Amino acid sequence: MGLIDKIVGFYEDIRELNSSNIQDFRGKMKSWLKMGMLAGRIFYIKDMWARDVAALTFASFMALIPFMAMMFVIARGFGYTAMLESWLSTTFEAQPVVAQTIVNFVHNYIENTQSNYIIGTGIVMFLYTIISLMQKIELTFDDIWHTGERSWKQIVTEYPTILFGLGMMILFASFFNVWTVNVIDDVDRIADMGETIPAFILHVAAFVPMFLFFVFCYCVIPNTYIRFRSTLVPSLLAGISMTALQYGYIYLQVFLSSYNVIYGSLAAIPLFLLWLQISWAIVVFGALLCYTNQNLHHYDLDLKYDHVKLEQRIKVCAVVMHQVCHRFNDGEQAYTPKDIHDVTKIPQQIINHAVKELLQAKLLVEIRSEKKGSFEESIILHPIEKIDHLTYGAMIERLFTYGADVVGLAEQNPDWEKWKDIDVLNAEFVESGKSINFV
Repeated sequence: MGLIDKIVGFYEDIRELNSSNIQDFRGKMKSWLKMGMLAGRIFYIKDMWARDVAALTFASFMALIPFMAMMFVIARGFGYTAMLESWLSTTFEAQPVVAQTIVNFVHNYIENTQSNYIIGTGIVMFLYTIISLMQKIELTFDDIWHTGERSWKQIVTEYPTILFGLGMMILFASFFNVWTVNVIDDVDRIADMGETIPAFILHVAAFVPMFLFFVFCYCVIPNTYIRFRSTLVPSLLAGISMTALQYGYIYLQVFLSSYNVIYGSLAAIPLFLLWLQISWAIVVFGALLCYTNQNLHHYDLDLKYDHVKLEQRIKVCAVVMHQVCHRFNDGEQAYTPKDIHDVTKIPQQIINHAVKELLQAKLLVEIRSEKKGSFEESIILHPIEKIDHLTYGAMIERLFTYGADVVGLAEQNPDWEKWKDIDVLNAEFVESGKSINFV
């Protein structure tokens, strides 16, 4: 077997991995490779670099001064304004003029917002800019998690808490970063060659706030329930990537300082935008890893519903109908799509598509549960009418007839006798299926 065949075979093993059969460390590593492959595929197929990442870059650039103003207001309340300014200076180490310009803009923004003349307009613009950025971030995360966005009531009640939490996390990270940099400098000055471990520990400790920041974002921002453990490894990887990017950004500013001769203080803007876009790409990819981590069972055998045989799709629909009707007939607690997956072991994404078809065909009805969660966990399924009427034939008839008609099909002038024969055969097939009950 050649190298190419081994690579293809390894790829197929990962693609067809069944999450319910993971037992050893090797299987766990394969599952993480599959999560990364799935996240990369979703990122590419949805064109998230050009669509979501670019939009988030623009929105965050426009909200930079208002967001920093919010940070300075929070920092001022805790007496850490100087620490936040020091963090900005460290971030723009090779561009001190840029850091000072941002600080001046922020102070002017706060003063103007508090002015009696424009206090109303200033506060409205501040809230609009911040909420618009938050909504864009949430929409991106909700799109990844296939859930609906927050209502205005939820925005009013939940966004202030989320924004305050994000502000506190960033403030804590900046405070801790500046503190560790100062301590590391002192350690480097007084330590000899045999005392490098404390500095390494401090570098690791400086990473902790970044890790906690990503855990907070991935758990709280999406409008659905996210398991805490699903965010740990993606947050770790995102934090490492962001820390490496931060160091690269600082050092790259030094190498590109010659552009200051041409562009002056504007030389930092293209590099800053590139850093901002890569940062958002890391954030979005980390969110995709959280999704694939929590929903790896959706992709068991990596089957796509459109690629499944029509006969098999009809049988899956019949299995779902049988489970729902049987549960209803026994008077037991109704199933969710997740429950049906747990009972049947059919891949979750196949079950989800079958459930959606049955809902559209008016065979089942969904009841939303009160708890937040993904589609398969947040809806409870019931038969839409008496189960005596919901036979296999009735299911086939409704699956055949729901949806829109094809424009122009009637004008094709086919052999009408054959079309009549087809209609007769379909009717006979449906009628014969009406003797098959799901209970």
